[in-house]
Amino acid sequence: MYTNGAWKIAVINLQGQVFFRNDPANPFLYMDEWLKRSDVMSANIILVDFQAEATSEKRGLAWYLDGRVTALWGTHTHVPTADAQILPKGTGYISDVGMNASYHSIIGTDPAGPLRSFTSQIKAPKTFAAEGPLEIGALLLEVDPLKHVTTRIVHIRKILNATDT
Repeated sequence: MYTNGAWKIAVINLQGQVFFRNDPANPFLYMDEWLKRSDVMSANIILVDFQAEATSEKRGLAWYLDGRVTALWGTHTHVPTADAQILPKGTGYISDVGMNASYHSIIGTDPAGPLRSFTSQIKAPKTFAAEGPLEIGALLLEVDPLKHVTTRIVHIRKILNATDT
């Protein structure tokens, strides 16, 4: 929970279940419980970062929470999606914001490791790509804290130091 001037902001991070092996708690039921908490209920703005593999699960949770949270964005796949929108009851949504990592990479890692894995079907070590241009993924949200809704959502994707792209 954060306070910015007169506004209370709740930020919640969840992990999806689809395609994950560690059997996390059900994010739908988890959010039902969190939204009953007095500190979350008193927030003017409720933001949800949903780290999940499947876009269907991300979108499903957004629809499930529409009107109960201000915005929900997906992370984890590292590939930005073109589906930023405001759902009917005012929840801002995008399936994946994208990554903050090397632009010349495979989801932030030097391509050599993943390519070795793909071609040999043997797991290869991954190393982070350390040089070259950087990709930055972000969201600009405009919200109405009195109504607890998103009024504008803009996806931002920038390539920095792109002289060699």
